[in-house]
Amino acid sequence: MSRLKRAFAAIKDFKIFFLLLLVGALVVANFAVYPFSSVIVSRTVSLRPLSYEQKNNLYQAAQCIDGQIIKPGQVFSFNGRVGPRNGKRGYQPAPSYLGGETTSTLGGGICLLSSCLYQNALTAGLKIVERVPHLRTVKTVAPGFDATVWYGRADLRFENNTDAPIEIKALTTDSQLKVEFRGSDKTARVSQRAQLRRLEQMPAPGELLVEVFRTSPENEHGTFVSRDLYRSNQRIQYRTR
Repeated sequence: MSRLKRAFAAIKDFKIFFLLLLVGALVVANFAVYPFSSVIVSRTVSLRPLSYEQKNNLYQAAQCIDGQIIKPGQVFSFNGRVGPRNGKRGYQPAPSYLGGETTSTLGGGICLLSSCLYQNALTAGLKIVERVPHLRTVKTVAPGFDATVWYGRADLRFENNTDAPIEIKALTTDSQLKVEFRGSDKTARVSQRAQLRRLEQMPAPGELLVEVFRTSPENEHGTFVSRDLYRSNQRIQYRTR
């Protein structure tokens, strides 16, 4: 009888070992074919200077974007994904830049999210379909790297012109916003060698002209991206990366 018990125990142990081995093999296989295993580009910005209402609005918008997958040839639309900004959807009045004025609007502050998405898209080499700069400089984003969004009026749209899908990850905490593009190793290798470069000029008092270029080891002079003219009362030094 004891031999029979030992035999059953051995069979049970073998089944457990086999199941663990099978689970491990499935996990390894899943990561081997998982299309979003590599970070293409990642950007983190501080939210400490923002108000509670602005942080809330960023959280609401980031929830709509997190996990969005852009297939090859597909165009991502910020307004199409986030939708209207209203009280029923959890947005609160907060400072925002409309035209040349600073005012309080529902969803104020989410331009920081659209600007991070814009910079990531540029770094990844994606095709920009629509992007609208602010009319004047803002403290949260370096001139030339901003993308204002206004539902029904101004959108951020870019196309996945690569041959692999891209996943967008957007996460907010009380202190920071993190936006990542994830995808294939090939897309990540190309993006990691790229940098964004800004050139500033002051053509007249109160004006700031900014040109943006995307550079890489293969193209050190850079590819021209944009030329924007802002109204600015003073020259602001921005830290960019």
